[in-house]
Amino acid sequence: MSGCLSKGGKEPVEPPILNCKWTPCKRKFTLKFLLEKHEKLCPHNTLLHPTHLSPSVTIPASECLTTPTSCTFAALTPPPTPDSTGSSSENITTGRKRKSDGSRVVFSTPTSNSSKTRVNCPKQCGKTFSTKAGATRHGKLCGLTEEEKKKAIKLRFGNDPTHVCCNCGEVFEQTNEKTAHEDRCALTEDDVKEKYKDDPGHFCSNCAQFFIRTSNRKQHERSCGVTKEELTEGFKGNRRHWCSKCDYFSVNISDVMKHEAICNKTKEELMIEYKDDPTHWCSKCDYFSVDVSNMSRHKDACKKTKEELMIKYKDDPNHWCEQCGHLFFCRVYHQERHKLGYHTHIDVRTITLQEMKVVHPLTHNKSVIGEEDPLDPLDKENFDFIVKKKLEWADTFAHNKADTNFVYRAACLSHSFSSSSTTYYDFVLDHPEEVGAYSGVKGKFKGLDINEWHKQFSENSKLGQGALRGQQVVFFGQTCFKGPDSATEARKQEALEINYGFYANKYKGEKMYHINAERELTSLSYNSDAAIMKMLNMAVRGEPSLCHITECECPAYFHFELDKMKKVDFRIDKNRVKKESPPRLPPQKTRPTTEENIKREVDRLFLTLKEEIRLNLETKFNVYSVLIVNKADFPGMSDPRDILVALTTRKGLVMCCYNGKGLEAADGNIHAHHQYGESTIINELGKGDKIAIKITRMRCFSQRDAEEKEAFLQYTTGVSSRKKSHGIRIVPINIKMEWTAWLRLSDPVRKLAQECGEIGTSLYSFADHPDAPLYQEGEFAYPIDVARQVEKGEVAIVKFVDC
Repeated sequence: MSGCLSKGGKEPVEPPILNCKWTPCKRKFTLKFLLEKHEKLCPHNTLLHPTHLSPSVTIPASECLTTPTSCTFAALTPPPTPDSTGSSSENITTGRKRKSDGSRVVFSTPTSNSSKTRVNCPKQCGKTFSTKAGATRHGKLCGLTEEEKKKAIKLRFGNDPTHVCCNCGEVFEQTNEKTAHEDRCALTEDDVKEKYKDDPGHFCSNCAQFFIRTSNRKQHERSCGVTKEELTEGFKGNRRHWCSKCDYFSVNISDVMKHEAICNKTKEELMIEYKDDPTHWCSKCDYFSVDVSNMSRHKDACKKTKEELMIKYKDDPNHWCEQCGHLFFCRVYHQERHKLGYHTHIDVRTITLQEMKVVHPLTHNKSVIGEEDPLDPLDKENFDFIVKKKLEWADTFAHNKADTNFVYRAACLSHSFSSSSTTYYDFVLDHPEEVGAYSGVKGKFKGLDINEWHKQFSENSKLGQGALRGQQVVFFGQTCFKGPDSATEARKQEALEINYGFYANKYKGEKMYHINAERELTSLSYNSDAAIMKMLNMAVRGEPSLCHITECECPAYFHFELDKMKKVDFRIDKNRVKKESPPRLPPQKTRPTTEENIKREVDRLFLTLKEEIRLNLETKFNVYSVLIVNKADFPGMSDPRDILVALTTRKGLVMCCYNGKGLEAADGNIHAHHQYGESTIINELGKGDKIAIKITRMRCFSQRDAEEKEAFLQYTTGVSSRKKSHGIRIVPINIKMEWTAWLRLSDPVRKLAQECGEIGTSLYSFADHPDAPLYQEGEFAYPIDVARQVEKGEVAIVKFVDC
């Protein structure tokens, strides 16, 4: 068939172009029956639209000068004659039409489409249409899923060749959609471009970009070469181009309608809203998207493994990053975000708000890290402008990172669960005593799943340990917290649920046990006494913290839907899984039953818990700094003091540092989690070619204070490490900022951190007689005086059990 590839895979045959015979129509067709149908209804068909009146009608000269209107006698009704109306000059007035009783009706001047009353969807879905026919056509398919729509269209138009693609057999509701589809169906984009190379209707008149569909070209031309300010000014008076809830604007009304449907809603709220609509969910991995086109692209990729996609896109540069060792991205969007965040030069003078939100202010454009020129503070105007702009960038990025947090719930099921014999739904209902519940916190939304940390470090995670024992891990759901205090609110809720589990496990008859071990007493202290009393009362009474009845009014912290539970995929090698029983619960005691005994028990636990919180808040927290040096740079040296003395005369070295926080260790060492948890320092020392030297351990007033001081050190060191250094360049190896803590710092302190970084101030001062610290509060001082630390005997080699 014309325009199709033959079965043997031959080159596409150039289809014959059939032109409409009516001038000046420029429509072109590849199928004869479509051309014939078009010519019958063509608006330029002179047989349908006579251009002259009957010779017997005489039009006065005065009437010939009147402005023509949408009413044309020659096309509608025979003109009135002088005999029937008396005076021809009175009755052949353009713009008037006779009623049946001889009176006249004056037509109003035609109005633009924008002022016409729009027709609502008959099913009241919120969409409006310019014509009743369009609303009726939409109403027949409104509310149906994509699959149901396809079936309905196929049933109605499947036998009509004007609605069926001649190449692949796909059925369309609109014939113009079918025509546009046929151009793309059997021909590549290059073939179509060659076909329409002489047709200006497919090329933008401003930038010459090619479009297969002329409607897309028209839509593109509305904004091509026009600034956003000019567009917003031009559409300022048209409310249909603006969101009614915020200041969102788009040239495309359909985009505005899509935006309004999700405006001011969290992704979790949208997931609940569309929970029964399969067009927004992937049936294979539970991926969710509001945009159906995004979902379609995801499903195409979800059918294939990453290895299959790598083979498919091996020659497509849009899926690879050569600058990161040929790193592969399944989606083009992810590659674009990656390049924007790590390989794109960001000019702070012209940076956009969107770039501020998504581009990390410390790690952007990795190719120039260590190559930027320090700013000159004597050039005050330029210095103040850059500092102010970069602070705005950091704060915008921090707010975007910290404005959404989640408390998620998951569970480990016992080995008696078998997916072949029962479902999660039935197992949790029938065997709650074999379900180990877990509550945790995660940051910016990453889908319906647990914190990725559990999967990266399974051995150190309660859920990961369950998976390594061969237990099934199930995700129950999550609660969203938004706003500048969302991290604190999420931590408060997590602490309540963890401590509920700690106390509920002490009593016999608890239906569901809890596996969290870290009690988070600091976060618990942020809760009110009433909230803590409520938590203890629930634990003593045996009232559940998780409830499967979604619409009940019980005091449970979270109501989950049994049919929405999903398996958590840990991607653990089968050889690492060893089927073992979970740890036993501690000895349990009888639960009090009378109101008097319950109150006495709750009061006793409350007093004990408050004392534990008080002692925890008095626990000393430190901020510490560790310098990591290569042994090859200091041959024969093992004493940290000798190494630090030698550094005072060295130039051009690049060394790593680690700034962290933690409980004050009795032996004066750094935080103990480096001994038993996942440690960046241990990873650096893994090959045995480096030495870790503790430079300082500065006591802070509280855990929050330690978080803020750590954020100050991390940010300042991150900014200064981007600058050229004539001495020793210090590069931080932990740049995972606590952005919530950064925002808690006062404005002057954040400004000082930015200024110190911009002039290239080093974290460590190796001078014999250094200047006074730029920032000092209590024991905390910046920069760190290395010589003074040596004199005090603070420096020491960081030793680990396995290193």
